[in-house]
Amino acid sequence: MAKEKISQRGPTLISSKRNTSAASKKPVGIRKKPSTKFGRKIVRIEVGAFGEEPTEFTVHEDLLCLASPYFRAALQPKRRALEEDPDAECGICQDPLEPGVNDLTHCAATCGKNFHYDCIQAWKANKPGQGALTCPNCRQGWVAESNKIKTRAFHELDKVGYSIYQEWLYRGHVCIPDDVPEDESHNVNSSYGSLIKAYLVGVRVKDAKFATAVVETFLDVIKESGIYPGPGYIQYAYDRASPTSILRRFLIQIYLKFGHAEWFDESDPRFHRFPAEFMSNLVQEIFTHGFECNKDWDVEELKKELCQVGKDCTGELEEPEELSDIDEEYL
Repeated sequence: MAKEKISQRGPTLISSKRNTSAASKKPVGIRKKPSTKFGRKIVRIEVGAFGEEPTEFTVHEDLLCLASPYFRAALQPKRRALEEDPDAECGICQDPLEPGVNDLTHCAATCGKNFHYDCIQAWKANKPGQGALTCPNCRQGWVAESNKIKTRAFHELDKVGYSIYQEWLYRGHVCIPDDVPEDESHNVNSSYGSLIKAYLVGVRVKDAKFATAVVETFLDVIKESGIYPGPGYIQYAYDRASPTSILRRFLIQIYLKFGHAEWFDESDPRFHRFPAEFMSNLVQEIFTHGFECNKDWDVEELKKELCQVGKDCTGELEEPEELSDIDEEYL
């Protein structure tokens, strides 16, 4: 696994890109990387939870909706999910749809069937007569795409978490904002705050792949830094994640496997900031599975054990009436 070293400014990128070998000396000429197609339609997403000033992000609508059932339901409610579309083939040419390789479109009026954009254009050009264009699948009137960029508000999404999510959609990496304090321990803890917010966004938008990638990045940062999330971040996570959530279980396992007794010194004011429910869960796990501090741990093995985020993320969030942002005094 390739990683960027954690500098004084903190971990800004954990990469899961495959390493390429330079051993071969055989000339292969110049190869062009196939361009990635994100769709033709652009939408503005306005986010900002906990009374924050709303922030707008511009994103390709298809990229967002193909990854997230949450955004698909809001922006493209008629569209069939590709995994639910029989054989994921174009209804005109019968070739694979291949999102990311081909521009796609869908019947927005009735059936939601997916097609290659070029096939629909050819269908339109070859249509006999002057009547209105109809869907090749359901034969109902075709709703033409508008070129107007619309703004949609999703104020239940945290802007830091969403910014990490959108970056991941385009780059395939979980990137942590680097506008954090110079102090290394505070710097790394700030990264944990960003990652927790990103995970909760992943759960909210029902993107299990992203949520899993965030948990994996969490482990990479812990391994690289040797610093663990403090009680302020655990409180933040416990306030927002349900009792059965992967996030709560992950935090418990981190403390169970790598914790030290001095972390829970009653003379430390931070000790009293740990959520009572977290402490109760931790004690239950110790009595059930035992406690063994292990400094020499295999990050890849832990990923296999702790990063099994299921496809159904809907039950992972709590919905209390009032929530505040992270209390940075006890991180």
